[in-house]
Amino acid sequence: MTIQIFLTLALVLVLAYALFQRYHTKIVTAMIALVVSTGVVLIWFPNLATQLANLVGVGRGADLVFYAWVVLSILLAVNVHAHFHNIERQITLLARHMALFSAQVRNDVGSTKELGAGDENEHSYDGDG
Repeated sequence: MTIQIFLTLALVLVLAYALFQRYHTKIVTAMIALVVSTGVVLIWFPNLATQLANLVGVGRGADLVFYAWVVLSILLAVNVHAHFHNIERQITLLARHMALFSAQVRNDVGSTKELGAGDENEHSYDGDG
């Protein structure tokens, strides 16, 4: 009984964290809520896991839980990879924009100097306001 209380509290903390972070990814939050709910039910009714396992052709409930965990872990890894790829793409676009902007600023400053308009320190900031 002690392990059931400990595991339930741990899952409730995971759910609370997921709900607190829900504005990041709603799919992950929903999946965590589903896993936590299923986990709590299986913690308090372990025979249910065995019955479900037998229903789908798996020998033991623990094996079914393990297989489900593997599938969910793979889904999570794919989700993290997709987010990482998206962030990588955004960083590349940002770096391109910064490079183009920097080149444009250098080009504009260079053409201003060629015209002789302005002092060399005109575009710098010395901190005096």
